[in-house]
Amino acid sequence: MSSTPGWQTLAKAIIWSELRGRSWRLFAFPVGAGLLFLGLLGVTAVSPDVLTGTTREALATQAGQFFTGTEDDTALLLAMLVIQGPFFIAMISAVLSVLVTQTGVGQRLAAGELELLLSGPYREREVFVALVVGSFALALLMTAVLMSIAIAGSAFVLAWAEVSLTAGALRLMVTGLLTPVPLTLWATFVAVVVYLRFPETPVNGTEPGNILIMVGILPAVSLVVLPTAVPSIDPILLSVGGTIVSLGAVGVGWVTVSRWLDVKTLL
Repeated sequence: MSSTPGWQTLAKAIIWSELRGRSWRLFAFPVGAGLLFLGLLGVTAVSPDVLTGTTREALATQAGQFFTGTEDDTALLLAMLVIQGPFFIAMISAVLSVLVTQTGVGQRLAAGELELLLSGPYREREVFVALVVGSFALALLMTAVLMSIAIAGSAFVLAWAEVSLTAGALRLMVTGLLTPVPLTLWATFVAVVVYLRFPETPVNGTEPGNILIMVGILPAVSLVVLPTAVPSIDPILLSVGGTIVSLGAVGVGWVTVSRWLDVKTLL
């Protein structure tokens, strides 16, 4: 029998503490991001001409690959919803994981709460795992809110445009909507390490912590940039590649942390 409550208990306490302490404010950002996505989708549906030339060209190429036989403006809308939409959600999810980790780890470390945990019943590794799992779970919860708004609003826009998704389009969208999970896990992992090492790292800045944070969200940003830069790229291949790279990076990061990171020396 374990002599400590375990990382699961601490992770649950972190989740509960954030939900109770920040309540609705925790979900303000994902709600705003979801409404922004719907706004962009609505503008595209009403007036596709407002898109920049590069964006319109990328969407047209993607629409030509997957939505042949569909009216041009409708195909643009589908490409934005099915192909680029999930990657937009993945990028916002990575940013959300950094924001929630900043308060969950950075502020706790600054307030001296982690010293209390390590001087109490929890072992060093349990604290680290609990911080990653707790922050990851909160980020996924916020992502679920964002995704719910995006999906519900998209369904409304599609119904208004009298468009039905084919089985292929649905498979494409489901694959894309699973992509934020591994990308968010990697961003959370990096953010926990950064805020343990640099707890005063601001959201914006040029400090070492900010540079490392960029490493965490770079895979998610790449998924948004690549389909525009290379419209012919297969979005499913992009999703699978992003998943493999993110999970591989977490594995390498875990081995590195296990060997080199001593949480007690950071306090």
